[in-house]
Parts: sequence; structure tokens; C-alpha cells
Amino acid sequence: MKKFLCAILILILVAAAFAGCSGIPETPAAPAEQSQSAQEGEAPGEQTQESNENETLMTAIEPEQLLSTDDVSALLGEPVMDAQKSQMESVGQKIALYDPVEDGSFAFLQISLSQQSSMPAGSSITPSEIYESAKKALDETSDLAVSGIGDDCFSGTPGLHILYRGYYIVIGAGNTNDEAVQAILIEAGKLAVVNLGELL
Repeated sequence: MKKFLCAILILILVAAAFAGCSGIPETPAAPAEQSQSAQEGEAPGEQTQESNENETLMTAIEPEQLLSTDDVSALLGEPVMDAQKSQMESVGQKIALYDPVEDGSFAFLQISLSQQSSMPAGSSITPSEIYESAKKALDETSDLAVSGIGDDCFSGTPGLHILYRGYYIVIGAGNTNDEAVQAILIEAGKLAVVNLGELL
């Protein structure tokens, strides 16, 4: 079931990525426009801030840095094994799946992270575009109301979706109609954003 969830998540994000391709492509500023900004007195600090933001988006981060084995064990209330990792390069997505140590336990947590630094070279798709496409397609697939996590968030198959500073996080932990799972998702989302913020 967990492997099936992982496969479903990958298919969703791939579909969202192709939907994003039909959206408005990135339009880099022409050199003349950039020069004009400088001529109009753009402060050096503004240029530095833009450089820092671009550098931030290129920072390679692993999903287990957002939710570690210890973090997930605390969230689920039982020990979990080290993350099983996989990747979907076409959408810059890295996935970490945490299974319980105890045989017979149905608890698990899966976190995926889509980031610009993991996108294929030359790709015009951004994690923000993938997030927006997924939001349009999935925001009615869950009754869990969420807000105030990251820059934007919503719940939908397979769990909690978060956009934060150009990074797209998805967390799944089981049936989103289960109140215990809902609580885990919310706490996991808040912690993942805090940990991501500390890395940027």
C-alpha cells in the first residue's frame, strides 16, 4: 500500500509537471531591461538580495533533512527505520519513505521535495509551477482544512502540500480522513518548514 502511494504521488507530480509546461513560461529579463534597472538607481543591496534568492533556489537539499528518522519517530509515536530514498528527476523530486520498525504496524510517513537544483538542465518548469498545477487538480481531494504553513499550503492526495521559498514539499502519512493522521500531517508540515528555513 505504501509503495502504491509512492507510485501514485510520482504519477501526480509528473502529470502536474506536464500541465505546468502549458502554462506561462519563464521570461528572463533582456539585457537592456537589466541595464535600465541599474541606470534607474537600483540599489546594490537589491541586486545582492536577488543573487541570494537565486543561490538559495540552487541549494540542494535532501528530504530527510526536513524530517529526520528521529523527527518521524516522534511524530508517529514509534520508532521507524532509516528512510528509503527514491527520485523522479523529470520533476526535480526526491522522496524519503519511513517505515516502522515494528512488524505489523501500519504507521508510515513519506516526504517528497521538489527543488530547482534537482530539475533537469534546461527545464523551464519550476517547483512553484508544479505546486500550482497540483493545487488546481487536487485541492478538492481532501476535507482537511490547512493554512499558515509555509508560503502556501493545501491538503489533497496523498496528504499535505506545501510551497515554501520556491521548494515544494508533499507529506503523506495515511488516510487523511483520520484525525490522528491529520494531526501528524500538520505537525510534520510545520516542522519540515522550520527545518527547511534553517537550511536556507
